Amino acid sequence: MLLSDVLTQIRIEWHLAFVKFVETGEASVEFLAYVDADERCQDALERIFKAHAEAARPYVVEINHRSSQLRLVSAPRTKTTIARNGKSRDR
Repeated sequence: MLLSDVLTQIRIEWHLAFVKFVETGEASVEFLAYVDADERCQDALERIFKAHAEAARPYVVEINHRSSQLRLVSAPRTKTTIARNGKSRDR
């Protein structure tokens, strides 16, 4: 998806604010009011954010995989011993 394709859904006077919002998450009150009022802008933002999420998906999968491996390696181990009274206890 090209940004130029998505920008066709945005009124020209809001192009810079749209790009800034997509890149940084920062927006003026006026731009947010425009987003709230304009369905085409809402659709454009949804398309952009879906594309970002899809692009990040392989990295998220890899991070989740590595995190689960780290949890397995670093899981605390307990040692059960039998006390003189015959009851077990974990250390």
